[in-house]
Amino acid sequence: MPNSITIKNLSKRYRIGSKETRPDTMLGTITNIIKSPLNNFKKIAKLSSFKEKDNDNIIWALKNISLDLKEGGLYGIIGANGAGKSTLLKILSRITWPSDGVIHINGKIASLLEVGTGFHQDLTGRENIYLNGTYLGMTKKEVDEKFEDIVSFANVTKFIDTPVKRFSTGMRMRLAFAVAAFLDSDILLIDEVLAVGDASFQKKCLQKMDDLATTRGRTILFVSHQIPALQSLCKFGILLDKGQLIFQGTISEAIGIHLKNQKESTNNLNSFKKHDTITINNFEATLNNEKVFITYDYSLKTFTNNLHIGFVLIDMKGNKIINSFDVETFYDREPGNYTSAYSFNSAYLLPGDYIIKSIILFKEVEWYERENVGITISIPYHNRTSIYNSGILRRIGDWNISIKNK
Repeated sequence: MPNSITIKNLSKRYRIGSKETRPDTMLGTITNIIKSPLNNFKKIAKLSSFKEKDNDNIIWALKNISLDLKEGGLYGIIGANGAGKSTLLKILSRITWPSDGVIHINGKIASLLEVGTGFHQDLTGRENIYLNGTYLGMTKKEVDEKFEDIVSFANVTKFIDTPVKRFSTGMRMRLAFAVAAFLDSDILLIDEVLAVGDASFQKKCLQKMDDLATTRGRTILFVSHQIPALQSLCKFGILLDKGQLIFQGTISEAIGIHLKNQKESTNNLNSFKKHDTITINNFEATLNNEKVFITYDYSLKTFTNNLHIGFVLIDMKGNKIINSFDVETFYDREPGNYTSAYSFNSAYLLPGDYIIKSIILFKEVEWYERENVGITISIPYHNRTSIYNSGILRRIGDWNISIKNK
């Protein structure tokens, strides 16, 4: 039977600030039953008849999600933070339970949701490979056949008999991906965890996932905020927003809708107006005589440590073009009204629409960082624009042509 996933009306709710919740893991279930057997059996019996109350303490991480994922599909799952992407993968991995809905899965699932997922920290890398193979129902002989490929891909030959707890984060990630990729699973679930690896290993992982899907028929669900990686790897896209399915189709269409939604969320700075330290009075971008001006007007209510005011400029394919802050070194600022401004020549950019996200970074007891969708700006075609308008930047410097004497 071909591997596939069918999801019908899947929902996941959380009750904030209450202990009277459904246990989300097998360990939680056992622990709660031991603590209070009668109460837990009553709660489990009533789960199917739960009705949502008009209560601010209830949030829906997922709401009525229906998907039909076919064998060999490379699916990129897109959405802002809190959209429900990781929750979906955790439910499919059986790490947490759904609150409602039906899921049909044909095939064995391997998942890489966190660095070292499925590893026992006191066991060696070698022992963990065989342990994961056992989870997937493989025999020792079957794991033996894959062992050298796993170790070679992860590049941990020298440390394979060292306890995993002594591995660096990168080593654990490399081994975890290799185990998930080479052992005989039918469906592979991967969260943003690949972002902790270096660029060369990320490229290696993307190539491996493409091979698994195209030549070996594995179904792969890949969650990432790296739009270029999703574009290069995935054929299909799933767009989530606030727990709801917004779109399912081609990856290019999903990315386009996602970026369009970001573009329409302009001047979203209300959260800063409520902060005790800083108020953003105005944040704008203007285009004047081929110059782009980005300006913050803000007020500090108290003495502020290490304040950074900045932005990131993103094109409509998700590429980050400029990432800049108003200071290069940390320093403190007294209470008062401030303006921070940045400018650059628009001729450096290819014509088109760009998203400018505002970034506020400072330190109180802990680092406080907030990134919001701010504004969009359109770079028009200039009279001197070249016909070669591919790539990211139009130009970042100037040519100097000299004529040598014959």
